[in-house]
Parts: sequence; structure tokens; C-alpha cells
Amino acid sequence: MAEELKDKAIEIRSEEVNDILGRTPTWILRRGIMLLTFIIAVLLIGSWLFKYPDVISAPVIITSQNPPSPLIAHTTGKIMAIYVKDRQQVKAGQYLAVLENAADLQSVLQLKRQLSKGDIPASDNLLSTTSATSPQINNLGDLQQLYIAWCTSITDYKRFVQLDYAGKQVKSIKEQIGLTHKYVEKLASQTSLQAHNLKISGKQYHRDSLLYQQKVTTPAEFDEAEIKLLNGKSAYKNSEITLSNTQIQLIQLEQQMLEIQLKEEEDRKRMLSTISSNAQALRNQLQTWELAYTLKSPVTGKVVLTNYWSINQQVKAGDQVMTIIPDGVSVPVGKITLPMQGAGKVKAGQKVNIKLANYPYLEYGMVRGIVIRLSEVTNQNNYLVEVSLPAGLKTNYNKRLHFDQEMTGTAEIITEDMRLLQRTLSPLRSLMNQ
Repeated sequence: MAEELKDKAIEIRSEEVNDILGRTPTWILRRGIMLLTFIIAVLLIGSWLFKYPDVISAPVIITSQNPPSPLIAHTTGKIMAIYVKDRQQVKAGQYLAVLENAADLQSVLQLKRQLSKGDIPASDNLLSTTSATSPQINNLGDLQQLYIAWCTSITDYKRFVQLDYAGKQVKSIKEQIGLTHKYVEKLASQTSLQAHNLKISGKQYHRDSLLYQQKVTTPAEFDEAEIKLLNGKSAYKNSEITLSNTQIQLIQLEQQMLEIQLKEEEDRKRMLSTISSNAQALRNQLQTWELAYTLKSPVTGKVVLTNYWSINQQVKAGDQVMTIIPDGVSVPVGKITLPMQGAGKVKAGQKVNIKLANYPYLEYGMVRGIVIRLSEVTNQNNYLVEVSLPAGLKTNYNKRLHFDQEMTGTAEIITEDMRLLQRTLSPLRSLMNQ
């Protein structure tokens, strides 16, 4: 009975509630719609007016416009000699260390001085001209064979010049030519006399023939005149032949002298070419040796020793043995290694906040920078971004930080501002375009 009364009461209330809900007041509906419209409008306007930039974070290194020059070992081995100390001032081209090898540095330097004088050094005591296999410089290691070849080619050329065999031949031939010229002159004079004698014999024969026709002379006398004429002709012809043969011999001597001179010039050029080739091969091998076994300062500055500081330390190819900090005013700049993701947003002139690892930014603040340029090509899928520091290493906390080469940290590149509405609609636009 009680349950029936309870169900009846619920039924009565439900009808009353339904009656009220079926007649919702218009003012509540109208104000609700206005309130909802106002909220949506405020959100849209706010999302349009509110803008904030993207921040792209990437690792950064603080270096100088003249960055330090690392000296890298190109071969594996022990350090044979170190010629500098940490923080020592060095000059460009100065030898700093030598790795273990078969050559002696002083011998190599002596060789380098000789090569600097030219393919054929002017020094008279460069090497012995009597021994091509005993050069003055020893302990050159891998350079020794090329050095011997160079010295041998120089020795051969010196002997060639000193013996002057071709010159002596030419001198002898010139003397022969001179004597032959005189002989030709005498033969020409003799031929002229023979011609004159033949002319006289011809006249005499003509007279005798007339007298013989007139029966004035005997046949024997006429025959004698004819014999004289024939002898004169024979002597003249022989003289002409001798003169011609001598002139031919003279031409042959001149041709022989020319051939000797040409051969001497060819031999000289060939020997000089051999010397030049051997010298260049030696220079190339010397450069290879220096690159493999020596550490030279590329610039004038201060040397910094890090992991290696004494002889007999083992060095691996590719290890950084020393670093040269160039002289001059060091203007710090930032080098950001920027991944490809989002790199298209980075442009010159954008601001950069740099948090250095050595100086916690909550305590020291951040260094402000400006993007100068972005590399046009990637290196290992990264762009290189160069950042200028207008205030140097002065932070936003007005603190001046000490500059050390290769300081690392994190750079936050502040890109262009984008409206909140654009950020909201961009994913929707992307989905609609798919």
C-alpha cells in the first residue's frame, strides 16, 4: 500500500516538472544565447589579437671570428718530440711536435732548405760530384730514396756540364771547318791556275795545228802539243773535283756540328727535366711526410695543450693534439648547429637567447644575439647558423661573462609571431587538405 502511494506521488511530480519544462521562459533562452555568442566572440577576438613566437632550440658554440685552429694527428703513433709548452706563443709555420717515424727532423729541415734554393741548388758543396750514391743528408726515412734519385740526377747533369763532351766535339769540328775553309781557298786558287794553264795550252795547240796543216811542224811536235792540252784539261777537271769534294766535306762538317749541338741541347733538356721531376716528387713526398708526422702552427698565436703534453704518448689518427688560439682581438660569435626540422622559420635578423652551460642562466642570465646568416647547404642534416653578439657576453642580468674559446650552450631562436587563431586553424587546414 505504501509503495503504491509513493509511485503515485512520483507520477504526480513528474507531470508537474514536465509541465514546467515544456514552457521554458524566453528570457533565459535569449540571455543564454547572447552569453554564449559573447564568449565565442571574445575567444575569437582574443585568439586573433594574441600572438606569440615559436622558439627553436639548438646547441650553440661561442667562438671568435678568428676561431681556434685544432691540430689533428694524421697518423697513429707515439709523440717523438714536443717543442712547445702549454700557453706558449708560436709563429705561423713553426714546428710544434713530431710523431714517431724513421726520419730525423733536422735532416728533413736541411733537405727543405736545399729544395728552397731551386731544383739545382747553387751550393757547391751540395753533394760530391764523384759519388752519386753517397749524398750528404742521411736519416731521411721514406724520403731517402727520392733524395738519392734527385742527387743522382744532379750529379749526372754536373758531370755532363763539366765534361762538355759535345762542346769539345763542336770545338774540334769548328777547327776542322776553319782548316777546310783555308783548303777550299787554296783549291780554288789552284783551280784558277789550272784554268789559266788550260787556256794557254789551248792557244798553243791551236797555233801548232795551223803550223801542222802548213807542214811547218812534224807530226810528233803536233802530238806533243795535243798531249799538253789533254793534260791541262785533266789537271783542271781533277782540281774542280777536288774542290767540289772538299766543299761537300765542309757542308758535312757543318751538318755534323749542328747535329751534335742539337743532341747536346736535347740531352741537357732531358737531364734538367729529370732533375725537375725528381725535385717535385721529393717536394710532394716532403709535404706528405710533414702532413703525416708533424704538427705545424697554421697561424701566429698561443698553443694550448690538452690531452697530450709529453713524448712517448700514444696518439691515434684523428685525435686533436693541440689547439692554436690566434693573436688579435677576439670578437665572440655564436655558431648554432640547427636541425633541418623547422629550419625554414629561421631568418637573418631574428633574435636569439643563448644559455651558456658554464653559467647557469637562472643565476647569470642569457646572452642576447641576432641571426646573421644561415648556411645554404646542410652538413650531416644540420644547418650552420651564425649569430652576432651586439653586447658581447653581457647578459640580460647586466653581467659580463668571461670569454673562453669553444664555450657551449643552448640557443633559443625566436621566430616570427603567429596568431593563436592561426595556430588553432593550421592543423584543421592540414586535415582538410589531406
